[in-house]
Amino acid sequence: MFLADLARTQRVTTVTIFDVVDGKYLEAGPVVIIAVFLFLGTTFLLWLRVKQGPGPYLIATVLACLCLST
Repeated sequence: MFLADLARTQRVTTVTIFDVVDGKYLEAGPVVIIAVFLFLGTTFLLWLRVKQGPGPYLIATVLACLCLST
């Protein structure tokens, strides 16, 4: 979150909920940074789960796909 905040070009502290819902202050740079960290974290957790041995991987895979798609 710190790196994504540093990547912002416009910082407005007094926004209303309607401005947030409209996506008025959405920037591509911070979104990409957060997506990369989400991808790396999900990849690491799935790798760790596979290394632990046999078990159900379906729930972890579905959770990873949902996290990356939102």
